[in-house]
Amino acid sequence: MIGALLMSAFLTIQTQSESDLLCGKWEVKVPEVPYGYHEGELTFQRVKEKLRVCVSLPYTNLNIGNFKKEEYGYSCSQYIDGTSVNIRFIIKKKGEQKCLFAVAEIDGKTMDVKLFRKK
Repeated sequence: MIGALLMSAFLTIQTQSESDLLCGKWEVKVPEVPYGYHEGELTFQRVKEKLRVCVSLPYTNLNIGNFKKEEYGYSCSQYIDGTSVNIRFIIKKKGEQKCLFAVAEIDGKTMDVKLFRKK
């Protein structure tokens, strides 16, 4: 379930370039979480000026909607199975291109979330 949080949300996008960066399908891997939640797919779609994020995992599909716009990108937090999970979707500029990264903090431990854009 922890990995599931890492892969879901509803976002409000304030700039076209950020929205363009996120829109589409992403393969997600979080090797440090339990089997069944360690990989899946995110689909970001723009719906009425908001970005909708659908999550597909081997055993379930999820949506979580408490995202907050931050200076670095977006953040959210959620309790899953009694554990607080904080996630940051970070938008960084590499040269002229913007890239998306994600990290999760669970019980004080920080984990990288691997994101790969699908074609």
